[in-house]
Amino acid sequence: MHHTADRKSFFEYEIGSENQVSIKDIVNLIHDLVQSKSKLNFGAIPYRQNEIMHSTSNISKNLKFGLEANGCIKRWFIQDHSL
Repeated sequence: MHHTADRKSFFEYEIGSENQVSIKDIVNLIHDLVQSKSKLNFGAIPYRQNEIMHSTSNISKNLKFGLEANGCIKRWFIQDHSL
């Protein structure tokens, strides 16, 4: 695609799903998958002012092209990154 004054020369697609997953849940999942013995200390550092508390991906453009999340991080990790 060529750049013109009235059009962007790129398209942006967000990666994710419409379902919220907390960072804590992802960290706990990875912690379990790698069989870490370290102690996680959630809440040890206070939240910063204006911290983003909830975030989801806008996948509406992806769905127009038939692209959607079809798995989970646990299955991806086990299949492609086994220890």
